[in-house]
Amino acid sequence: ESGLAQVYEALGRPAEALQHYKAFYQLDTMIANRSDRQQLMRFEAKFQNEQQALEIARQKSRQRFLMVLLAGLLLLVLIVIAAYITQRKARAKLARQNAIIEQQAAELKELDIAKSRLFANISHELRTPLTLMLGPASSLAKRLPPDSSEQSFLDMIKANGEQLLRRVNEILDLSKLDAGQLEVTEEAVQVPDVLRRQIGLFESYAYQQGIALKYEDRLPAGLSLAADEDKLCKIVGNLLSNAIKFTPPDGSVELLSERRGESLAIEVSDSGRGIPPKDLAHIFERFYQSKHTQTPLEGGTGIGLAFCKELANALGGDIEARSTLGTGSTFTLLLPYREMQAPAEAEVSTQEVQPGAAEGSQPITLQQSPTEDKKQRGRILVVEDNIELQRYIAHVLAPYHSVQGAANGQEALHWLQDNGPDAVDLILSDVMMPAMDGFTLLQRVKADEQLKRLPVIMLTALAQQESRLKALRIGVDDYLLKPFQEEELLARVDSLLKNYRIRTAASKEEADLSNAKAAGQLAKEENANFVSEDRQDAGEEWLQQLEAKTLSHISNTNFTMDDLAEEMHMSRRQFYRAVKANTGLTPNQYTLEVRFQQARQLLEQKRFSNVKRVAYEVGFKDTRYFSQQYKKRFGRLPSGYL
Repeated sequence: ESGLAQVYEALGRPAEALQHYKAFYQLDTMIANRSDRQQLMRFEAKFQNEQQALEIARQKSRQRFLMVLLAGLLLLVLIVIAAYITQRKARAKLARQNAIIEQQAAELKELDIAKSRLFANISHELRTPLTLMLGPASSLAKRLPPDSSEQSFLDMIKANGEQLLRRVNEILDLSKLDAGQLEVTEEAVQVPDVLRRQIGLFESYAYQQGIALKYEDRLPAGLSLAADEDKLCKIVGNLLSNAIKFTPPDGSVELLSERRGESLAIEVSDSGRGIPPKDLAHIFERFYQSKHTQTPLEGGTGIGLAFCKELANALGGDIEARSTLGTGSTFTLLLPYREMQAPAEAEVSTQEVQPGAAEGSQPITLQQSPTEDKKQRGRILVVEDNIELQRYIAHVLAPYHSVQGAANGQEALHWLQDNGPDAVDLILSDVMMPAMDGFTLLQRVKADEQLKRLPVIMLTALAQQESRLKALRIGVDDYLLKPFQEEELLARVDSLLKNYRIRTAASKEEADLSNAKAAGQLAKEENANFVSEDRQDAGEEWLQQLEAKTLSHISNTNFTMDDLAEEMHMSRRQFYRAVKANTGLTPNQYTLEVRFQQARQLLEQKRFSNVKRVAYEVGFKDTRYFSQQYKKRFGRLPSGYL
């Protein structure tokens, strides 16, 4: 409108004409557009209808979407609920399974304890008759001429009894393997020398069977390898024994040692009948017996090869077997190949085990043979539930001592209470007995003020429970493993009786000194150095401390009794009298006793393969002197353990 006004003004037309024009323009526009407006209205109506239809469609779509969304949410909720329920069920099932597993673990633990107890009981039941076989056989063998037929029969009894004892020890070693208690002690071993000794043990057996026994060594000369010699000998001995057993006359058995990569390979081959393929996969399983119908029945326990396999695994190695039926078999022991320098032979002196200047200058003798002094007969209470074994022990001791028997610990305790501590000098007790076992008897005796000083020897077949005998202090009490030798029993009894008499005399001397002190008859310097009976009777804790100090310096040749007294925070005089009162031994004698007890432990555990190493470990330079003194103390040569 503003533009038209400008145009009309430019054309010189009056403003009134513009108004008329506008009016006509509007009218014309209204008339012209009336039809368009109607059409537009129709379009608008149609558009609105379409819009409504579209909105309806959108609403339906939204409704469908909402329904699908709600359905999805509902499904998701259901899935979550189902998953939660499933998880709860799974947790409940897992809890039940865990409870079952825990129950099974507890049952297995109880079963393992029961199995260990069964092995211990079997060991006890076997070792007791073995004692009654080997003991009398050895006794009779000494009384018969060496070339008599009876002597050969006795040798046969001894050999087979010792073989049975080895089988018992294998069963016990298997139980130790199961319990993880079998100790592996590595040392520098010249493997060829060990294998030659093993070959030598079987030469006579192989010769009698008409079998050629050969050994080929491919290892460097003079080389020492890290190995547990005792367990190595058990494995190789078992393999050689089996090879000879299953090889026919005119056959051969060969032993080979060589290095294969990072392993030491020891191979035992035979020309026997071989092993059926079905049996070859199971020969290392315990108690497995061949199911091959053509295999002859030859006995056996089925534990030999299983024992070898588990020993090899304990040593960090393995055993492999190859066999061709009708041709022969080959067993290969593979162990880690680790070189080890053999320890130098230390210059250890026996000077410490000689009495000092205040005690004389002659070598001491801890015990004397029973035949040297029959007048000092000891009164011994033998507590043993096996009547035959009780009679055998009494038969061995009767020529030298007075013997009283008791069937169990309870009966022995009643006898002691009725007769008093002065009626007996020593108690020799079995461990496993009805009514009251030996450990309970020991505890009751040591808890009694009148009986606690009586020496006690525990006679036991429980070789694997030696740790429970730590309550038996060095120089005071002892233990003896079944089967035992007569000389061994007599030596143990004689040694403890002698110590008991010395200890009793020392206690009497201290009591006299105590009375003298109370009466004021001792000088001040004596009073200052006097050790009261309470201090001397320091008990188990003091003796354990003394033993620990002594063991910590057992190989130190420069460690003297004065040093030991200083470590115990006592003067030399106090220390001497305290040791004498509590153990019945002088400090030097006590040190020697500690060495012997430590040596016995090393020998019984077979920590070393020769007596020389054991002697060095406990402070002896002269192996022969050590063996002689050891036999005097325990009635058995150290080599007998090996």
